[in-house]
Amino acid sequence: MGDYNVNYHTPQARRWESSHFHDVGAHTMLPAMENDEVFRANLIALMKERGLKAATLSKKANLNARAVKDIEEGRSGSPRLVTLQALADALEVDLGELLGLGPRVKLRRDLAEFLAQYDEDDQGRFLAALSAIPPPRP
Repeated sequence: MGDYNVNYHTPQARRWESSHFHDVGAHTMLPAMENDEVFRANLIALMKERGLKAATLSKKANLNARAVKDIEEGRSGSPRLVTLQALADALEVDLGELLGLGPRVKLRRDLAEFLAQYDEDDQGRFLAALSAIPPPRP
């Protein structure tokens, strides 16, 4: 993935919470960007980074010729999940990151399944043992 600036909207990913939220009184904070705006901003940033026009991305994602343009211009505020996945696949990015949910940890499925059979204390012992192995050389 490139150097585009990903927008996040999950509490875990907000390190800049105070600058991206606005107070609406009674100690309630609302996100400055709605989910569809986060997705739209990330989509536009990726398209710009990769030099893609809306029609080109629509074609690459096997979508209607106007699909991406409608999202880009805010006419399609809540695209269907299949559309979102097609765009993520065409852009070769994780759907969660495109949606602003933050990057996913890449972990082999068999390793995750193996670790899941142990409780957190045992997983901690595995981590301690694995930490003793030197990291691979570049």
